[in-house]
Amino acid sequence: MRTVYISFPIGNPELAPIKRLLNKIVRVNTNDNIVVLSEKEPVHPIKTIRYETTLKKNRTRYIHIYQKIIGDYLEQISFAKKYLKTHLKDGDIVIHINISGLAAFPKTKAKIKNIAFQLELPFTLNPLNPENAGRQTSFFYTLFYKPLNGYLRQKEKVLSKMDWLILSNPERAEITQKHFKKDCMIIDNLSCGTNSNPSDNATVKDRKKLIYNGSISPLRNCEKMIELGKNKSNYTIDCFGPFRNDKIREAFLSKLKNTHVYYGGLKSHSEMMAILGEGNFGWGILFYSKNEENHRLCAPLKLYEFLCFGMPVVCTTNPPLKRIVEHYDCGILWHEGESPQDLIRKLAAADYTALAKNASTAYLELKRISEERLESVVSRLFLSKD
Repeated sequence: MRTVYISFPIGNPELAPIKRLLNKIVRVNTNDNIVVLSEKEPVHPIKTIRYETTLKKNRTRYIHIYQKIIGDYLEQISFAKKYLKTHLKDGDIVIHINISGLAAFPKTKAKIKNIAFQLELPFTLNPLNPENAGRQTSFFYTLFYKPLNGYLRQKEKVLSKMDWLILSNPERAEITQKHFKKDCMIIDNLSCGTNSNPSDNATVKDRKKLIYNGSISPLRNCEKMIELGKNKSNYTIDCFGPFRNDKIREAFLSKLKNTHVYYGGLKSHSEMMAILGEGNFGWGILFYSKNEENHRLCAPLKLYEFLCFGMPVVCTTNPPLKRIVEHYDCGILWHEGESPQDLIRKLAAADYTALAKNASTAYLELKRISEERLESVVSRLFLSKD
């Protein structure tokens, strides 16, 4: 019997694209074994899947946190690599998730199918630096990231041994395919648990209430929320999510006084879905930096969640966001050079009823396209001989 391995030694197997892929594989393929190598077993495991946890030790004694991080990393990669090398046989399929999956790529004589699923751009196309890693710019971190990037690029060389690749949106797929000369397919960052019928979310919206949910950092243009929150037109912004670090937290919270920005803390995904579904927020905020490729080419999960709840989006002109907003007319773009007051005037002049209707329509169409893409990926996994 053939086995399908999902190799994700370091990471959360409940991330939306991975969960969608696993659910689809289980539904369409009942003859093969499915094994997931991951840091921990998910809270809601799929009964027909076997989970092998890669982190066995709970390190409590260490001089510095990096000692624990490096120790955990080496253990998890080593376990996954040995497990695959021991168990792989002819005809098996391995889906290598992100850099940890590539780092655990085993040397084997078995004739298998290798696919790399990059939830983010490879580091070869988006090197780590102090800014995009949420660190202060300093001589130490500049030196630290130089050898680290060399190590990551070395591990990514196994992409050349993949049969094909999977990326999370067309823009990332295009740049990756061009660089690595490998065919790229797409699994979008939709949630498999999002309500599929926007008409069920017909709460009356307040067009002067905006909401943001996600990491709060310069990469998410948190300063733009502060700027917009200083408006005198009583547009309010409710902000939820974790801070990238304590320095950003202190700076952000200190600037909220005399603005219309309110910080609601960190909520679980289920709590946020309840807030979006039961609240009367009129707009979803998606402000992303263009100074780092992963964020420049990001089409995040929350984009689809806002649209599902019939909420038009207010976003920066990053290519994936711009493409969707312009194609479906489901939001407003904040262009470079425009002031917060320019955006307020756009919000006030918008035909909100039409945009909200378009948001719901956009979600249904994007979900249909996403399901077709996922179907194509799974069909190629099991039917194609490449």
